[in-house]
Formats: sequence, C-alpha cells, structure tokens
Amino acid sequence: MKNYIKLTLLLGVLACSTPEIDEQNNEPNENPSSSEEVVMPTNSYGIVLNNGQRWVANPETTQSIDTMLLLIAPADDLIDTNGYSDLEERLQNEYSRIFKRCTMKGEAHNQLHSYLMPLKKKIVELGDGSLEKRKGALQDLKVHLELYADYFE
Repeated sequence: MKNYIKLTLLLGVLACSTPEIDEQNNEPNENPSSSEEVVMPTNSYGIVLNNGQRWVANPETTQSIDTMLLLIAPADDLIDTNGYSDLEERLQNEYSRIFKRCTMKGEAHNQLHSYLMPLKKKIVELGDGSLEKRKGALQDLKVHLELYADYFE
C-alpha cells in the first residue's frame, strides 16, 4: 500500500513537470496551450503588465509623477549639495501627495506600490552624500521615473 501511494505521488509530480509534446514532430512544445499567461517581470522591481497592457493609475498619481519629472529636468545644472537637498525636499512633498490622493485598488494598487517603494529610496539618496554620489542618484531617479510610463497610464 505504501509503495502504491509513493508511485501515485511520483507519477503526479512527473506529470506536472513533463513538458507538453508537439505531436507532429515529437518535441517539447515551446508554447503550450493554456488559458493562463505566465508573465515575468522585465525589471528588478517585480512590476508586471496587466495581461500585456499598462495598469490604469488614478490621474493624481500620474500628475505627481509628471511633476517629479518636471522638477528633475533642470537638475543636471545643480552645482552643490544644497541644490540636491532642496530638490529632495520638493520631491518628498510630491511623493507624499501620491499616497494622500491614491484611490487605486486591487492588483493595480499592488503594482503601483512595487513601483513606489524603490522611488522613495531614490529620492532620499539625493539628499545624502557627496556631490558626485547625488549626481548618480539623480540619474537613477530619472530612469525610475521614466519607467512609470511603461507600466501605468
């Protein structure tokens, strides 16, 4: 009886892990027919699209991201750490607005949080360290802010 249970479990595991076979050429099928789409994140933050489409964000969130992009546009000309500290403060205020005005729910809300958590860290980095370190943080922040449009509308 124990052997029968073990054999049944083993066959179940094998059935789940065996690739689907294309019957015409007897090779593993690269695109098995399934109603469930497997989506892998294309970024290091774990953000995924909504079945290939961008998530719908509330307009206030998009407005705040656009404002942040406008705030950092002239920042390449900053010449001292005080300018970066001022920029950090203004970005922090805009970041706080996102949370105050957020009305999103469900998976779109979860995906937005996956985007926003690293954004907070990148904003804070503008106010800490040498001028060169802050310049690097600014470039990272730009890249992250531009990523928003890839995943949210």
